[in-house]
Amino acid sequence: MQCSLVTSEPTLVACVRYQGRAIDVGGAFDHLVHWAEVKHLEAWGPLVGVYEDAPEGAAEVAAEAWMPLAPADVGIDPADDDVVVKEVPAETVACCRYHGFPDELAAAISTLFAWIDEQGLQRTAPLHRQIYHETPPGQPGAWVVEIQVPVRPA
Repeated sequence: MQCSLVTSEPTLVACVRYQGRAIDVGGAFDHLVHWAEVKHLEAWGPLVGVYEDAPEGAAEVAAEAWMPLAPADVGIDPADDDVVVKEVPAETVACCRYHGFPDELAAAISTLFAWIDEQGLQRTAPLHRQIYHETPPGQPGAWVVEIQVPVRPA
């Protein structure tokens, strides 16, 4: 797995906050997709999960499900108490692409964290993003997920 340092693009996102079992986080994404259908909006890129650090073996995760929106959608009224529309500024991130089963992502995230340390970088927040480039139904081994961690020089 090859890691690199890049600057993310500024992005407008609709997001839903989630707290619960990791296996059930898909419900937050389902909520966003349904919300977009009702509002006649299309995703302006792949869905993104933003996961807060949790103690090893924790039963629950705290996360946000993000759906990128078109820049023209700025100022849109979500009309849904669970959906927030916000602008995410560009920032420096350490990133890598993971290919394979989603339940093996933790090892890839640990590899990226180790790379960050080796490069003398410091995380700017206790979280990471998972950008779901490819998630073919019924083919979990074919997933392609970009992992991003906001960083700065140590």
